[in-house]
Amino acid sequence: MTEEQSTNKERYELRRQEKDLVRDSASKKRTLKRTAMWVLIAGALIGSVFAVYNYGGSSGTTAMIVDAVNPTDRVFGIFDSKIVLIEYGDFQCPACAQYEPIVQQIRTDYVGKIAFVYRHFPLSQHKNAKITAYASEAAGKQGKFWEMHDMIYDGQNVWANLSDDKARDVMTKYAETIGLDLKLFEEQIDSGEVKNKVQSDNDGGLKAGVNATPTFILNGKKIQPRSYDEFKNFIEQELAANS
Repeated sequence: MTEEQSTNKERYELRRQEKDLVRDSASKKRTLKRTAMWVLIAGALIGSVFAVYNYGGSSGTTAMIVDAVNPTDRVFGIFDSKIVLIEYGDFQCPACAQYEPIVQQIRTDYVGKIAFVYRHFPLSQHKNAKITAYASEAAGKQGKFWEMHDMIYDGQNVWANLSDDKARDVMTKYAETIGLDLKLFEEQIDSGEVKNKVQSDNDGGLKAGVNATPTFILNGKKIQPRSYDEFKNFIEQELAANS
């Protein structure tokens, strides 16, 4: 091979390498641009989710149109109070049971100041949600809704995984414990009136946009307090606004 041929070959090889470098550089730039674009999109999506979460969180409220308090409601406190706190609950819902000590404290601390309303929203995945709701309403027919309500939540881990019949037996034992007429209780737990009441609460919740339990609505605004203090802050704000 002559010196000239060797030089030409080297020049050709250098040009090829330069082209490869240019092509690789362009490819890397395109990859970086695509990566940057997806990072920006991902960041925007995360920001959106975070914003929605915050809006629904402890510092946010969402307006909800719910049925006004009526004579069939289970109300603890002043029936015609200007401050109405509604809970849509499911007796078999673990989150509802976790909230219950806080809710009981709120009921105690604000008795005479607010109306606390419990409405049934039994979820389909909870097999004993309806029978426990019926039991509370049957107890309510004898003036002991709240006693049964509290006992059912307190014993959730006892009956939650039982068969229908055994869960009902537990409800009967609770009825006996709180001093109900058992014959009347057994009649009322199966009555159309009791079942219609539970269904009516559920239908009203669906109409209002309830889709989970517990859902708390304070004077027409959905709130999501994570502690007693946050609950208290929401209520105190409403009391101040309506004083």
